[in-house]
Amino acid sequence: MLRIFVEGRDDKNFVKSYIRHLFFDGFFVERENDAVTEGIVALKNKTTLIEIVNSGGWQSLSRLQNKFRETIDFHGKNFVIFDADYTTNGGGYPKRKEQLEKLKSVLDIEFDLFLIPNNLDDGDLEVLLETITNPEHGHIFECFQKYEKCLERIKDSDGKNKYELPLRKSKIDAYLEAFCKNKKQRKLLKNGERFLNNPEYWNLNNDILSPLKNFFEAYLK
Repeated sequence: MLRIFVEGRDDKNFVKSYIRHLFFDGFFVERENDAVTEGIVALKNKTTLIEIVNSGGWQSLSRLQNKFRETIDFHGKNFVIFDADYTTNGGGYPKRKEQLEKLKSVLDIEFDLFLIPNNLDDGDLEVLLETITNPEHGHIFECFQKYEKCLERIKDSDGKNKYELPLRKSKIDAYLEAFCKNKKQRKLLKNGERFLNNPEYWNLNNDILSPLKNFFEAYLK
């Protein structure tokens, strides 16, 4: 058994979709619990069971200590796939890697680590997703950037921004919402569906995904 610990529901859905893409849907979804915290999806093929666990973030790994140890007890392997984040939010690739390696030692657990976007640079899932969008639809982001700049120009009496700028996640939601033609699609989007298997929206063969592809293929061949 392989256990992959991710930060949140969006990360879980991305990793699930990307593994299935890499192996031509050779992994089927055996079971899925889409809880906001500790949601789990289990993928299985003829020889391998993969559990993708929504951990709730790197500072929550300590409460999953037993799950890490359980994997090893069953001769399995643990993986942690988290955002590298940025220095501006207390992370950045070197710092986040150091924090997680230290946590591994403190909790006495074993795992292989990959930090999104490419196990080298600062970044997060939103940056990765924006990079792998279909370039044919890049004008959607151009429109969004104009909207952000418009908000930035509006100041209050103290000269500060009068309005909060949208979260970067909102940019991805706006991109996908532009394609939603009916209530069913909009409901799926609201519930976290990113339609990652649709090449009209995404390029899952983008070079930025090569390090993650190599990481998975080393263990899932």
